[in-house]
Order: sequence, then structure tokens, then C-alpha cells
Amino acid sequence: MKTADRIEVFFDGKKVGTMVPYQKRLTAFEYSDEWLRNGFSISPFSLPLQAGVKIAKADPFDGIFGIFADSLPDGWGRLLVDRMLRKAGERPEEIDPFSRLSIVGASGKGALEFKPVYNLQTAKQTDDLDHLAEECRKILQTEDSGDLDMLFAMGGSSGGARPKVTIRLGGEDWIVKFPSSGDPADIGFMEYEYNLCAKACGIEIPEIRLFPSDLCPGYFGCKRFDRVKTPLNKRKKWKKCSL
Repeated sequence: MKTADRIEVFFDGKKVGTMVPYQKRLTAFEYSDEWLRNGFSISPFSLPLQAGVKIAKADPFDGIFGIFADSLPDGWGRLLVDRMLRKAGERPEEIDPFSRLSIVGASGKGALEFKPVYNLQTAKQTDDLDHLAEECRKILQTEDSGDLDMLFAMGGSSGGARPKVTIRLGGEDWIVKFPSSGDPADIGFMEYEYNLCAKACGIEIPEIRLFPSDLCPGYFGCKRFDRVKTPLNKRKKWKKCSL
């Protein structure tokens, strides 16, 4: 894998700053001049909105700042990334978090995007959710999936334990979840019902829906709320506090 010597961080198309490796295990980050003028602190305690280079600690996020570690896949997403790395002839255990951010690119959790992007696949996508669910089942049972590239393309940087993909409906991104090993066939319907109960209790939830299936009562899906376009001057400001 060709490792980038720097990674640029973006938010809604605007450059937040630049991250570079430092002393092998660590990374350094600096806000861009434009972001210092018009942006906000992406991590108030670790990365206050100030000029100058900031060095991450070795722990607890393996040498990168927590705000960037949050964009890395875990559970299902990490499983897919590691499978794709092995398919490309790489050793996943040798790929550090800094390099993995290039794999995440624009598909990670949260609103941050990372460039340059290291592409592991060029697969086409599909809207056949039953087919995707079956391919996810094969991956979880350590079988080979003929559509590993497509699964990675549609959900390779997602978080959480359950398999999931991102699909686009009406110009907006939706996350659709599939059963994990040991889940009942109606787990999607159950999660949908739980969310309706939460909404009825007055708990604010993202927009949800139950996607139809020929194999089960349906797949739970929710609209992504971490990529909503909001003008910077409309965002909440952090207040200083003393502990």
C-alpha cells in the first residue's frame, strides 16, 4: 500500500487542516488559515481553534487524535477493510490508523472526509438488499463473497457490529442494516418498532423506514444525520468552561 506523507481533512468541501506522521507512531495536525478565520473547533478539548501544530498522544487512539479515530471503521467495517487489504496482497496488521484514514476517504462515520484517497475497489453498487444481506451472511460465516468489492464500496467504512450499507435515496444517504450472526430473521422489524416506540415517547430520532424484503419482515434503515449541510454561522458555539 502506498502510504501518503500527509492527509488533508475536509468538512462539507472546506479544508479543515492537514495531518502528517510524526516520530513514527504519532501524528501532527494544523488547522488551515481559512478554517481558522471561518471555521470552528472540531474537538474543543484536544484541538482548540488556534494556529500552530498540535501533536497527538500515543494513547488511547494509536497516535492520532480521537476526532479522526472516530472516522475509522470498527466491527463490520473493519472486517471488510481487512478482507479487502488481504485481497490486495496487504497485511492488515501492518496498516496504521493514519494510512487507514486514506482508505476511509469520504465514506467514514461523521462529517469529516480525508484526502488523498487510497482506492481498494471500483465495484458497481446495487439496490438488491436481499442479495446484499446474503453476501453479508457469507462474510460473517468466513465464506468467500463474490461481491466483496461491492459490499466494501457500499459500507466498507461503517461502524458498529452489524453488517450495513449506505444507499442513496432522493439525493440523501440512508444506512440499511442487515442481521448479524445469531440475530433472528425479524431483527430489522424489531429495531424499526423500537425506534417508533422511542419517537412516541418524545425521544428525537433520525428519519427511519423499514425496507421491504422477500426473505424477512424487512431491513431497518435510517437517514444519515452526520452529513447534513448546515452553514457555519448557524452551528452551535462551544463555551469555555473550567473544571
